[in-house]
Amino acid sequence: MKGLTTALGFLTLLPVGRRPVSHEEIAGAVPFFPVVGFLLGLIYALVAYATLKVLPPSLAALLVLCCMMTLTGGFHLDGIADTFDGLALSKSREEILHIMKESTIGTFGVLALVMILLLKWVSVWELLKRGVYYPLLLAPIWGRWALVCLSVTGKPAKEEGLGAWIMQHSQGKGLVMATGWCFVLISLVHVKGLLHILWLYPALMGYRWFWKERVGGMTGDLMGTSCETTEALILVLSLLR
Repeated sequence: MKGLTTALGFLTLLPVGRRPVSHEEIAGAVPFFPVVGFLLGLIYALVAYATLKVLPPSLAALLVLCCMMTLTGGFHLDGIADTFDGLALSKSREEILHIMKESTIGTFGVLALVMILLLKWVSVWELLKRGVYYPLLLAPIWGRWALVCLSVTGKPAKEEGLGAWIMQHSQGKGLVMATGWCFVLISLVHVKGLLHILWLYPALMGYRWFWKERVGGMTGDLMGTSCETTEALILVLSLLR
């Protein structure tokens, strides 16, 4: 399946052959992003299950976190840092977009990265202590669905950049396909996980509105931030009884 292979090559460091080189290939692979999340979740869950047999939950959770960062190459973590630097250090649209574009990371970006990673680590730690694995699959599925949702419904804040191009070429049928994949895959994992869409979709629409007011639309960094925060929130909410 070419679309899935392209999505894997774009979102992960898995050895799936040639990585996508054109914007057309990436835009065509957008509907398969949740499937990539499912495959990543399977790996996370297997790593957690295997390491928990020989390591305490704290170290097993740390290895799962390392796996999350390694397999994705920290692709969306960079967006977290850029987003919080831009939000904290600037007020005007131009300043925010300029800071997000810079390759350096400021204090607020570092703090945001530390906090999101700690939140994930502690959440996975507690889940493993309870012997619960399904959130490790739910989180990356919904995280990649968030990317699709914002790609289709969002307006580019600037004309240049990969994120802008994907938004310009993503179509509504891509969101329909991605949502279909989510429903099928999550039904196989944990059917109650489908209820997350009840808060996630409104939250994403609020997030989109906020950044439209601040910078005029979405960027690739902002979409990456949505993926990381969605994953973290799913993990945390899975701890509630």
